Amino acid sequence: MQAIVVGAGKLGFEVARRLSDAGHDVVVVDRDAEALAQAADRLDVMTLVGHGSSPSVLRKAGVASAQLLIAATDSDELNIVTCMTAKTLGEPFCVARIRNPEYSSPAGAAQPGRLDLARLGIDRVVRPEDLAAKEIIRMLRTPSAAEVEYFAGDRAAVVSFAVDEHAPAAGRSVTELGLTHTVVAAVIREAGTVEIPSGSTVIHPGDRIYFMGRAGNFQEARRIVGREEHPMRSLVIVGGSPLGYEVAQFLGKMRRTGLSIRIIERDRERCRELAEQLPPAVMVLAGDAARPDLLEDEHVAQSDACILTTGDDHRNLLVGMMLKGMGVRYCISELSREEYLPLAHRAGIDACVVPRLVTASFILQLTQRRNVRNLALVEEGKAEILELEAESGCPAEGRPIGDLRLPPSAVVGIVVREGEVLIPRGATRIQAGDQVLLFLRPEGVDAVQHLFRQG
Repeated sequence: MQAIVVGAGKLGFEVARRLSDAGHDVVVVDRDAEALAQAADRLDVMTLVGHGSSPSVLRKAGVASAQLLIAATDSDELNIVTCMTAKTLGEPFCVARIRNPEYSSPAGAAQPGRLDLARLGIDRVVRPEDLAAKEIIRMLRTPSAAEVEYFAGDRAAVVSFAVDEHAPAAGRSVTELGLTHTVVAAVIREAGTVEIPSGSTVIHPGDRIYFMGRAGNFQEARRIVGREEHPMRSLVIVGGSPLGYEVAQFLGKMRRTGLSIRIIERDRERCRELAEQLPPAVMVLAGDAARPDLLEDEHVAQSDACILTTGDDHRNLLVGMMLKGMGVRYCISELSREEYLPLAHRAGIDACVVPRLVTASFILQLTQRRNVRNLALVEEGKAEILELEAESGCPAEGRPIGDLRLPPSAVVGIVVREGEVLIPRGATRIQAGDQVLLFLRPEGVDAVQHLFRQG
């Protein structure tokens, strides 16, 4: 399809790259000629210098025939006006990145004092902080996991765990693990390579394993990687950034019995704002979490989980290293630059969230072909998790999974049939209407989709 991405910043670049890799025709619009030059050098896209809300610029970009427009600049107002203008010139599906929650009422649910964005031509709003906060909340539902994704109406899940040095899985092959409730979908080696395993694949300490299974049923996965489950009674958020605020709001509203929630922010004025806006269940502390004496005085290391949302990657990494050194059980860090992910893992930080990648993944779900129910990008886009529906008459219908001739870069991990989550074997036959969850590298996407689509 034809797509226009307005904004060549980090998010716009990421979305344009994913759309281009998927074979779509993409035009990137920005006023910054230098940013566009970088996009043109590194991506298979067209570029256009100009103001994204300008009718003449959008006409040159082909808005009259475009099916999708994504307004991803750093300005909420510019993104809103861009979508409004695009709707007067054509009929693209318009997606706007909007950070200010006062603007972002859900479509069809306008609230007093807020804009009705649907009437302004915006079909879908994406708020990076909101999406990243929800990602963190999902991680907290499965403590000690490095990544958690839910599929099939939250019936199935994909989680990743790092393998401890003395874990039962270390030094054993996938077949020797004897799994009955989960499937090993991928192994991420310490060098960062993504390996789709066979039964003979050997697990090493320091590897990260992606498991697929029924949501909430990963006890055997925890056992073999050496990750005990602990009840969560206390949680600390380090940093009152917009993301820290969103996480605190979600947790405060959940009102989980017996859960202590604290947020530490070094700016006193920001502390006053947080204290006024957050639910009473959240305690706001003024202080610098990069100071070991504060961490010791507030017994932060005794918390069951810490979330690092200072808005500064270096500060998050520093505090995370300190906390893990002091013995904190589970630590999640926000990162704006995905190239820091290997450093965070080496520092012992258990899980990381890159809001830009979470947002790009969400936007890409809107562009998938007819039988794609859900999609998640993992390992900085080196791999994908696809939830496909097996269409009636597709090549896979009626065939055992072992006979599908899947590309070596893909593995079927879960089949959801009439609401029941099945752990498939080679003899499991695909039926029309099955929701099939696959872990695969990007080069296998087209071949896999062909198997599950009619015609």
